[in-house]
Amino acid sequence: AGLNALPDYIPPYTDWPQLEPDQNHPMILGYFRVLEHEHTSTGGNPALMQRCPSNPVWVNEQDAEQLGIADGDAVLVASPWGEVRTSARVTKDIRQGVLAAAGGFGGKYGLEGDPKFPQYTGFNINMLMPPNLACQWSGTPPFKYIKTRIQKA
Repeated sequence: AGLNALPDYIPPYTDWPQLEPDQNHPMILGYFRVLEHEHTSTGGNPALMQRCPSNPVWVNEQDAEQLGIADGDAVLVASPWGEVRTSARVTKDIRQGVLAAAGGFGGKYGLEGDPKFPQYTGFNINMLMPPNLACQWSGTPPFKYIKTRIQKA
């Protein structure tokens, strides 16, 4: 197709300028996987949901201190395309200026969507992405470059 098999590095915002952090949304949100869950297909498994019942948003301890957020606080994470309420996991294990959460949560079918199981919660980071945006080279969505902001709820 005329593409370089080993292309040079291109910053992500070259292809997605609308995702670049700005004054209103200065942080970058990405996602990661946890061992207990595979996408949304394990949300109905009681043993796995018991081991990992939700996906709090990880925030660097220095960012959290500046924003008045403590571990476990209810927070609002917003992008220009949506917002979610979740809890904060304050940690030094994430870089300043970056937020992250486990993927595979926020399903309406499985235990998360069942009112009999209020202890199982979580949010889907897709709620914060622009609609119908995919990489022109790979066709994948930009799960690791969403501009966001976080505040105590």
